[in-house]
Amino acid sequence: MSLDTVRSRWVEASYPNQPAARCGHTAVAVDNRAVWGEEFLVVFGGIDGSKEALDDLVVLQCDQEAWFSPDKAAVGPAARAFHAAAVIGRKMYLFGGHVYVRQQHKLHQFSDLWCLDTDTWEWSRLSGDSPDAPQPCPRDRAAMAAIGNGKLLVVGGADSTNRRLDDAWLFDLERGAWSEVKVAGAKPRARCCTALFPLNDRVLMFGGDTYGVTNELWSLRDLEGSGSATWTQLQLEGPAPPPRRGHAVAAAANWVVFVGGLTEQRSLMGMKSKSEYLSDVVILDRHDRVAWRGVEVASPPPAPREKHTLTALSGGRLLLFGGTDGVATLGDAWWLDLEEITVAQPDLISLADLADRDSTQHAPAVTAAPALPLPHSKQPAGGVAGSPVAGPQAAAPAGASSSPGSAFLQQQASPQQPAQQQAQTQQQRLQQLAAAGYGGGGAALTGGLAYLQQNIPHLSTALSSLRGRLGLPATTSGAQLAAQQQAASISEDHDEGLLQLGERALTAGGGGGNGGRGGAPDTRQLIAAARQLLATCHADQLRLGDLPVLMADYRRLARLGWGMLLRERGVEALAEPGLQLPGRYMHLSAEDLRMREVPQVLADYQLLYVSHASLADTPPAAPAGGRGSVEPAPAAAAAATRLSAVAGRAGV
Repeated sequence: MSLDTVRSRWVEASYPNQPAARCGHTAVAVDNRAVWGEEFLVVFGGIDGSKEALDDLVVLQCDQEAWFSPDKAAVGPAARAFHAAAVIGRKMYLFGGHVYVRQQHKLHQFSDLWCLDTDTWEWSRLSGDSPDAPQPCPRDRAAMAAIGNGKLLVVGGADSTNRRLDDAWLFDLERGAWSEVKVAGAKPRARCCTALFPLNDRVLMFGGDTYGVTNELWSLRDLEGSGSATWTQLQLEGPAPPPRRGHAVAAAANWVVFVGGLTEQRSLMGMKSKSEYLSDVVILDRHDRVAWRGVEVASPPPAPREKHTLTALSGGRLLLFGGTDGVATLGDAWWLDLEEITVAQPDLISLADLADRDSTQHAPAVTAAPALPLPHSKQPAGGVAGSPVAGPQAAAPAGASSSPGSAFLQQQASPQQPAQQQAQTQQQRLQQLAAAGYGGGGAALTGGLAYLQQNIPHLSTALSSLRGRLGLPATTSGAQLAAQQQAASISEDHDEGLLQLGERALTAGGGGGNGGRGGAPDTRQLIAAARQLLATCHADQLRLGDLPVLMADYRRLARLGWGMLLRERGVEALAEPGLQLPGRYMHLSAEDLRMREVPQVLADYQLLYVSHASLADTPPAAPAGGRGSVEPAPAAAAAATRLSAVAGRAGV
């Protein structure tokens, strides 16, 4: 099918009496043509360039294209920043935030709720007077949205100790009272600096700071009524954006638009190594299909930033204002113009499907490619029905669509095969691939990716566009792609964590057959020992510091599986119904893992290891727990033996 991709253009907006530079402010659109004959963009508060909190109210007359400041009201909110705001009708509502009290050398946080009536430009305080009434604790960096029926929703933020919060509160304007939202089941990790926005009968939340940035997308529904609300983590089709915090969000036409924010890169051991300010435009399609949309940049964007605002006005206009780039506080304003262009895309998930989907917590974002008229690669004798490695099956979301991109979810929802039958299927696949001549497999990844880029021009363009968004040079040839692919990830020979794990395994005398040889072990022996340790241990034997090593090597082995699949069967295999790609936890980093997920990730790693060991003609180590050793045998048969043991331990 075809889908409209979005082209973005930026135009700087410089109007008389523009507000002072600031970040951590709010900016909302209020349609007050009924009284003033104008649509307003209302800016309040924030921190200026000298780090002082502001209490000014500055308004853009959108038709006149000029800023003005209403007469200061006798009563109004104190100076503050990192508060939240929303609009219902011709009134703006403002909640929370903080101010730095120099005399006390600390932040003072607010829990008050204020209303600005743009008919009169008068403020009124709605809550925060009575300490005994139920209400959110004082906080800053929370998110707020108007959800209809005269109610405001507040989610998350950080308290006076900078502890991230995971609670949700509703304020009923008719009753004039707060009530905490009761949640059934799992809910997102506590966070601040997130983006909250209504979508039909639910509210969606994207990104934020959970003591590290995230790109999780969550849906909250069933807020009305006497029952409990439910959070659902969503995995959508399309180019998922990188993790971020402090980004801005606005809803325009059929899109939800995100701009900028701060992202982080993590070191091998999970520590933050680099922060990067973003200037990208991210779009979530909210029409009759829900998906991330590709964005083509048609003009230079504003400077990268966070803690800015993006406001949607009538006619689909979007205005960005303020923020910080980590060095300076910004006061520029920019119009964002969006238009659609048509490209070929795979099927997407409909809103009807989305309404019935259960949580896809930590499911892989696997997207199938459209069928393409490419020459067929040779196939092993008998054909290969799926990917070289199929990990233990996880619970599937209900109501997944029938699109090729959702075939993975449908396969997950099917009844599991008996362990013996599944092991036999895996054995057949391993033997077929081994018979096809994939001894080392290392070149399969680079060759497969090069094949993609050389043979699919529009995919090559898309990859180059994506690299541009990430600030990387465009890839223009298969040779460059091979070189960049080699440099893109730490090779196993230079993975200090993997080598140290191998040293530990050999020192302990377990997990490898190389520890008893004389002399210092070489790099290959250390790698083999580390992998044998991971392939034979149980989850409760892992140390916390082993998780980054596990995830890094997991991705290496999964990429080998991808490359083998592409080289053996061509890119058209990605569109086959029922395909399951190896590495269903590829999108996770060590800091994203929850303890209850470690056994599943480890079991999937062990299945990947079996496939890699067979294709590299390296018999895997004997499984732990008294399951016996593997007798010398052909590599594929040894791998199948190991696979049966792993499948039994994984409960598949």
